Amino acid sequence: MSQEKLNPLVLFQQSEVDAVLMYQKLSEIAKDEQLKETFKKAAADEGRHAAILRSFTGEALKPKPTLAFAVSSMARVTGIRFILKFISEFEYAAGKKYLPFVKDYPEIAGIIKDEGVHGDIMNREYLRLRKKK
Repeated sequence: MSQEKLNPLVLFQQSEVDAVLMYQKLSEIAKDEQLKETFKKAAADEGRHAAILRSFTGEALKPKPTLAFAVSSMARVTGIRFILKFISEFEYAAGKKYLPFVKDYPEIAGIIKDEGVHGDIMNREYLRLRKKK
């Protein structure tokens, strides 16, 4: 595979690996048990996405703590409910970035679907927590 085709996949893989750490950190600070489980499941999905991308790139990437630190710090300051809206938009945008790669890598269609599901789940959790308030 040419480096030109490989570079975006490596960037996507890094984003997925970073999202695993972000969701793990959020599950640690969430007080609501349902939300903790939601974050743990999302972390597992993101790990699966990273593994799919690794099958194309051959790269073993480690998470960079920047995203996890920023999002968990914001959650502590603003409250986790606010972060859910941010994350849902992030998930929807991530899914769209994968679209040009589906033709060459059909397995990416499942990642796109999952990213949309994550966006929907984070929106539902936001609304659920808003009602609890």
